[in-house]
Amino acid sequence: MHPGNSIIEDGKKELNYCEMLNRVLPDDIRPLAWVPVSLDFSARFSAASRTYRYFFIPTQAKTGQAFNIQSMRDASQFLIGEHDFRHFCIEHLKKFTRIVYILLRFKRLTILPNAWFLQIRGQAFLWQMVRCIVAILFAVAQRHEQPSVIDSMLDI
Repeated sequence: MHPGNSIIEDGKKELNYCEMLNRVLPDDIRPLAWVPVSLDFSARFSAASRTYRYFFIPTQAKTGQAFNIQSMRDASQFLIGEHDFRHFCIEHLKKFTRIVYILLRFKRLTILPNAWFLQIRGQAFLWQMVRCIVAILFAVAQRHEQPSVIDSMLDI
């Protein structure tokens, strides 16, 4: 991976792509490094897996009530493994069966007090599928749903 300002083979200085992108991207999006790929690489079709991290403070904004992290963990256990995730995508994509293997991880951040992240890794995701999964997990954490709602959504 290249953080930038490296010397390339012919002695020329490599452009610092991360710095260039970070100047124009919003503050909540930050590339840290980049990797050269072959010309036939497709981010959509060539990637072996994808990893998403959602950072959050486990407190409801409106009420100040703490998230139930254990319920969120319990619900997430239903997601691990190979499943048909069509109920976790937008309506017009539900005709596509998508069996995906997912790994999840919750971890408390050490650099920010009371901050957590949820990491979701899988081979492929339908459009907005991860966003839908996280929304359901947050509903469970806020006690609007039971952890078993995930199991029922996977039961097709």
